[in-house]
Amino acid sequence: MGGRNRIVLNGKPTFLLATLDQGYWPDGIYTAPTDAALKFDIRKTRDLGFNTIRKHIKVEPARWYYWADRIGLMVWQDMPALPTGSNDKLSATDKANFRAQVTAIVDQLKGETSIIGWIPFNEGWGQWSIPAAAELAAQIKQLDPSRLVDARSGANCCDMKGDPHAGDVYDVHDYQGPGLPSPDAQRAAIDGEHGGLTLGIPGHVWPNTPINPYGAVKDRAALNAGYVANTKVLLDKGMPKGMSGSVYTKITDVEGEHNGLYTYDRKVEKVDEAKVRTINQAVIRAGVQP
Repeated sequence: MGGRNRIVLNGKPTFLLATLDQGYWPDGIYTAPTDAALKFDIRKTRDLGFNTIRKHIKVEPARWYYWADRIGLMVWQDMPALPTGSNDKLSATDKANFRAQVTAIVDQLKGETSIIGWIPFNEGWGQWSIPAAAELAAQIKQLDPSRLVDARSGANCCDMKGDPHAGDVYDVHDYQGPGLPSPDAQRAAIDGEHGGLTLGIPGHVWPNTPINPYGAVKDRAALNAGYVANTKVLLDKGMPKGMSGSVYTKITDVEGEHNGLYTYDRKVEKVDEAKVRTINQAVIRAGVQP
């Protein structure tokens, strides 16, 4: 579009405005308590004006993807990662098992119509070499040529910095950001993680757990203002660069991070829904322009 690589939906440019969704729960950890709970997170993501979810380092049950499809949200699907800090310790068997699991996950989920793209590696976690991201991207494309592949989310960060120059998307992370990458000759550009504004709500936090304090704000008014200002950067600076998406961290708090738009127990919405939805919808509207 306009000489730049953009992500399109049904032949029209689109902006994939996502939240990071780790799918943790205070009672079941990886397991939601009910089907209604699975639906809640997706519904609230939509209510806040996002059009996409990045399902982070987790595969959900089929009902989660059903609700994403029914409610109308697109999904970036991560692959669960090998342990961080282990890149130089992985055996040939470890690598073969990871490749096999990637194949199994794509085969399991490629019938889920909400999924629009696959992410094999995040920030170099368990990524044994820069070329490994290109190899996995090619493996996934062979299994499912119909969807996008983001070969390496966070090419500028952390366990193994480096762009594999592969897949359909160039992806950077920037906290608080957002990152403002430009498309290259072969790929669209997205900010794969940014934001992370942190505010714990007393009575709704996991007890006796050290907190990662990055992006701390003093109160809910500051969180609202910070979110709007952070997202407006996408509107003012990301669109002129031809960006195709972003991922805000994140939809809910978890044990050691209070950077959600909701608390971990899902009982408190920390932001003003109308203000968040207004700026989000402005970004999405701008993103459909050629």
